[in-house]
Amino acid sequence: MSDMLDGKYTIFVPADPAVQKLLRSHLYLEHSPEIRRILGGHIVDGILPVSQLTSQTPVMTRAGPLWVTRGHRGLLANCEPLLSRDRPTPGGGVIHTVEGVLHSDRRSLVQVVRDRPELSTLAQMLVETGLADELDRRRSLTLFAPTNEAFEKIQLPEDAYMRKEILRSHILSGLQCRAGLPGGGTDGRGRPTLLFADGSRGVTVVPRLQEASSTVQLAGPGLITATGLLQTVTQVIMPPFAVATLTTLRRLEDSARFAHLLANAGLSDQANGENVTLLVPPSKELSGLPDTSRGRLRSLLSPHLLSGSGLRPEPGGALWAQPLSGGRPLLVTAPSPGPAADQPPLVQCSAVLGQLDLDKPAVDVLGIGQVLTPPAADLLTALNSRPELSNFARAVQLSGLADVLGSGLSDELREGDLLTLLAPVNPALVDISYLDTTQKAADFVRVHLIRGAVCCGGMNPYLTPYRRLDGGRLLMASSSDGGATVLPLDTLATGAVDTVSCDLVTSNGVLHTLRRPLEGPGADTDPLSDVSELQLSLFMPAV
Repeated sequence: MSDMLDGKYTIFVPADPAVQKLLRSHLYLEHSPEIRRILGGHIVDGILPVSQLTSQTPVMTRAGPLWVTRGHRGLLANCEPLLSRDRPTPGGGVIHTVEGVLHSDRRSLVQVVRDRPELSTLAQMLVETGLADELDRRRSLTLFAPTNEAFEKIQLPEDAYMRKEILRSHILSGLQCRAGLPGGGTDGRGRPTLLFADGSRGVTVVPRLQEASSTVQLAGPGLITATGLLQTVTQVIMPPFAVATLTTLRRLEDSARFAHLLANAGLSDQANGENVTLLVPPSKELSGLPDTSRGRLRSLLSPHLLSGSGLRPEPGGALWAQPLSGGRPLLVTAPSPGPAADQPPLVQCSAVLGQLDLDKPAVDVLGIGQVLTPPAADLLTALNSRPELSNFARAVQLSGLADVLGSGLSDELREGDLLTLLAPVNPALVDISYLDTTQKAADFVRVHLIRGAVCCGGMNPYLTPYRRLDGGRLLMASSSDGGATVLPLDTLATGAVDTVSCDLVTSNGVLHTLRRPLEGPGADTDPLSDVSELQLSLFMPAV
């Protein structure tokens, strides 16, 4: 075949070390027809500079297909790195140098799977699910092909649709050569997928850019076929949607402790079920919880498993989410209007820090910043239980609004309406003797009541108006210490007031405590004294 250099051919020449290795391991090839077949896999009739090669369609050598693809460090020819390109031959042809000897097969991916006894389970499943025909219609693919032994190690779901979706996770767009990793493409379900080399023969598959990855071991070198790359693997890739929720959570460092405690609490079945939202606190918040006290664990963790998924209230609104184990529902609120409006909702006024997408249509896994406790009984009970708010509690009794804070029902509220109570602490509200009539006390208390549930954790850093119970408005903005700053809009002489504590959730609203009252003798009388430090650049309609 030495005359190849004298004609118009494209020749992919393996580097000397690869050729020497081939001859050492196959001494019998030197004078056999097999060597002609192998060499023929490196020769293409005609002149093909690299610029004319495409990753979507192979060119045919004298022995089989040749795919040129782009890897992480450069171009690959049949998964072998391209070392040099477009060197002319004496006869007008062109030479490209590759790192290794090229191998390929004229058959399609499906034909190769069908002809290999160790892949008979996969071949049968491809036919049963209709994916065999789909694969035959497509080109430029990678098929991770689990061996029969790999399928024997797992329990596949009985549902035919689920089986098909699991197999789709083994099909990736493009030729994902191990020498070209890290790389990525879309799987057979249309989901973005990343791949990374792992050890000497491992490949880590990360579906949908998640942390919930699967690492599979290659059973041997990949085989280039007419329709793509076949990689035989010793494990079945189980995507997150096909794995029990707690199994996935155990694999992730941030949620492993939570999954462990749920199992110890006897809540595995609920956590692994459908139509559920799991609220995952940070591991450090769970470090002090006992591993063995099932009753105690169940009580603490039950509020973190909510019935239903897709819990998102209307903008500016709120809803109640019921724990699967019963008990008091948890408050889910939308962030404040404005820059924060597109953020995730808050649960018990705790911000949702992120979401793990398991690709399960009726299961949500949300990361939260703390261990949750159920709501207190009601605003009145919460107020009366706080000694530092006793003076304001007396004002509430004088106002005749105790029933409003207790039951939440009055001529001013509809059933289910929520309130936010801004209660000044005792040191700033020493003397309430001036509230000598029910009307004066009621007017004073209404100034400190906001319609709706407002959480400090969901506020904007800009002053945003809210509607008070008395019909007036006040402005609130988040502060750097995690609290909030409050400014009555129609009594600016009061000045800005900071919260002392925030976000005590009750069955009918939210309680915040203030350093001083918003009006009256204890209020600041220096007009706009500390308002200049606030960001007044954004005003929106009151909610």
